[in-house]
Amino acid sequence: MVDNIILFLHLCETKNFSVSASLLNLQASTFSRRIKSLEDKLGKQLIVRTSKTFEVTDFGNYIYNQFKHLPDFVDYTLERYDRVVKTNQISGAISLACGEPVAEKIITPRLPEFLAKYPNISLNISCINNMSKWPSENIDIVLSPAYVKGNNLLNRFVKTEYMQLFCSADYAIKNGTPQEIDELKDHKIIGMVDDKFQPMEFVKVSHLDSKKEHILDLRHNFLNINSGIQQYRIGNSLDYLFCTFKSIVNTELKNGTVIPILPNWSFYELNFHIVTNKKTSSEEDIVIDFLYHCFRLSS
Repeated sequence: MVDNIILFLHLCETKNFSVSASLLNLQASTFSRRIKSLEDKLGKQLIVRTSKTFEVTDFGNYIYNQFKHLPDFVDYTLERYDRVVKTNQISGAISLACGEPVAEKIITPRLPEFLAKYPNISLNISCINNMSKWPSENIDIVLSPAYVKGNNLLNRFVKTEYMQLFCSADYAIKNGTPQEIDELKDHKIIGMVDDKFQPMEFVKVSHLDSKKEHILDLRHNFLNINSGIQQYRIGNSLDYLFCTFKSIVNTELKNGTVIPILPNWSFYELNFHIVTNKKTSSEEDIVIDFLYHCFRLSS
């Protein structure tokens, strides 16, 4: 199926069956048949065909956006395979910058496994809130919730997450949970703090499917926190709804101690990238693999 997804990515980029087939050394009929096979496997249409052209469906656009980085990831993985297999001889120190929620809830639970497997690699982790630019020349890898610009930087897409509302199971029992977006006004919500250290009085939330928008009035909030992990800790212990992303509370969601609130609504999108210089060392490649592994296990 992966091969057929890559064919579909080519089709979205060229907008032409014949051109895509030619670039991949396939007959047009074979190319078309494999796209149809992918649709059958997924159970939904990726494109709407006409006599001379086609239109990508909403589902097709969704699949494209989710998998558009797949070819780069495959190439990158194969390119560095020979270096990574020699891990037993590798040693060195790697400095990683990431947000506190990611460090605590996604990376830390898997650190014992990493340290046991790579005893000669020292991993230095710095927790940084703002990673819109490269934090320091002393940092080797940045795990950023957004694309980091830089001429000599390589951004590897990891995962899209959505900042959403949750509550403790105790809160849900005591107060119930809102079923419609307008009902949020009847609940206490831990608000957010902006980059200028000011509470955000009006916050836009968007429906993930319909893209409908709603403005939350948080002017009367008495508690505002700019950390997803602190939102989780405090919201989980007090009678508040709190905002974070799913991977942070995935374990609690599975065991039922945390409840999602209006799961089709999101405050904003986080597109996590592993960012490095374009040329990486064997030690950095190992840490990059480890970070991908951490996110896979947090899903």
